[in-house]
Amino acid sequence: MLPGEKVYLRSLEPSDVALLFLWENDTSAWQYGDTLIPFSMENLRQYVSGLRDIYADKQLRLMICRKENDSPIGVLDLFDYNPRFRRTGIGIIIARPLERRKGFALDTLKCAENYAFGILGLEQLHCSIASGNEASIALFEKAGYVRCGERKRWFEHNGVWENEILYQRIKPNK
Repeated sequence: MLPGEKVYLRSLEPSDVALLFLWENDTSAWQYGDTLIPFSMENLRQYVSGLRDIYADKQLRLMICRKENDSPIGVLDLFDYNPRFRRTGIGIIIARPLERRKGFALDTLKCAENYAFGILGLEQLHCSIASGNEASIALFEKAGYVRCGERKRWFEHNGVWENEILYQRIKPNK
């Protein structure tokens, strides 16, 4: 368990499959990712049961849970892990709309940084955000991520193209 002030991060458990099924198949979230095909319960069971660790899989998915009542509210993804250059991509979703804009996402990013920089020994985290996703842009900028690039016309949703904004967070000097 990786504790924060408001949330903690934990490994996925078999009991999380039903919740992941709902969240992964919420098509409203697909506009900001590469998913276009629904996940089956069996796909998710296999995924959860097959997880090893970030070193073997080059990715890690952690459940975000509210500290006060232990309820899962979202998922944190570390992906494209590169041990040679000590970096990984990061993505977050607070899946329960009523839990958004309460500081849980910012606390989650702090937990992830403590883990990535302190435990994994990484030098950088990076993410990409659709230019129309103002909430995510504000979150990552508030967390200290720096805009480092932009790809034009990268995401298309309902006939509208958006740019991809690239961000990175370099390990702070202590």
